Amino acid sequence: MKIAFHRAARTDPGEIGGLKVNYGAARRNLARWRWWAILAVVLSPVVYLVVGVIGTTLTRQAPGTVVLEQYEARAPLAGQVSELNANVGDAVIAGQVLARVAAPGAAAVSLRVDTGSDAPSVEGKARELLEQELALRVRMLDYQRDRRRRIDDLLAAGAATAAERNEAQYAVDQAESAWLSARTALAEFVGASRRAGVVAAQSGASGVADATVVATQPGRVLDAFATAGEFVAQGQTLFTVGSSDSAAIIAYVAPEYAAELAVGSRATIRFPDGATIDARIAEVPKLTRRMPPDLVDQFGVRPMTVVLRLEQLQALNDRQSIHGLPVKVRFHYGFESSAAGRRLGELLGWLGGLI
Repeated sequence: MKIAFHRAARTDPGEIGGLKVNYGAARRNLARWRWWAILAVVLSPVVYLVVGVIGTTLTRQAPGTVVLEQYEARAPLAGQVSELNANVGDAVIAGQVLARVAAPGAAAVSLRVDTGSDAPSVEGKARELLEQELALRVRMLDYQRDRRRRIDDLLAAGAATAAERNEAQYAVDQAESAWLSARTALAEFVGASRRAGVVAAQSGASGVADATVVATQPGRVLDAFATAGEFVAQGQTLFTVGSSDSAAIIAYVAPEYAAELAVGSRATIRFPDGATIDARIAEVPKLTRRMPPDLVDQFGVRPMTVVLRLEQLQALNDRQSIHGLPVKVRFHYGFESSAAGRRLGELLGWLGGLI
């Protein structure tokens, strides 16, 4: 059988070679819509990817996380944890009793400040260790500051990069934080020793010295390092508490547009539940860091980022003041000062969030 194709059928499929062919018009239309549906399904991933890439290119977004300023609740004297009133994740208020530490009278007497006896007391040894740690922190701080000065000189001479200088500044900040922690621990130890001496004198050798560990600020317990019945040393950290009054947002920004974001630049923070709040850049970025593992994509890529600290313009509620809570940060453009510009910026942010 020979099949002949006619060009005229393109314009009038109902007539071929002068003969009328009665095809069903409805069936032809049905087949046409099927082809359009198949084409839409095939092209939809491509369109989705292209729109997402365009949105990502036009908007400035970055992952971020909620961080709480932390402080440590330490044991005021050596003894046994007789009562534990807080667990990891619990919300606490200022003045709340987190734990109680009890020491037998004889042990409490031995914890009094050393008055110059020939045999060194347990407290004297502990204080000596804290003083040695403080001296070490001072040496480390001096070293990091000297290293930063050398890198500043190299940067001025063109032999170092800004990233190296930021890394040196970060090392100085870490050393200063460790020095302050050691200094605080020593001061708390001395104060607790005096309090323990008073308690021991009041309780007598046969009594029991009892001390409480309280929360100094409202917040949430992030870590607990002791259990009920455990023996702890004086000054040992029992809890790490995140202060809810000092919740902040940290954004990890791509270096290519971090320089375009000045202090005071506005941003929108989007939480996992869809709620949004306004924020602004609180300070000049001081360090670079690889993106935290918890924020990387499924491929495990950890790019180098610039760390920006944001100041929220609305107070965070209890569901948002969670240490480590991941958020999305969208930085505003200059044209978003108007309502129409804000809607356009939100549209671009939505497009950029497609991929």
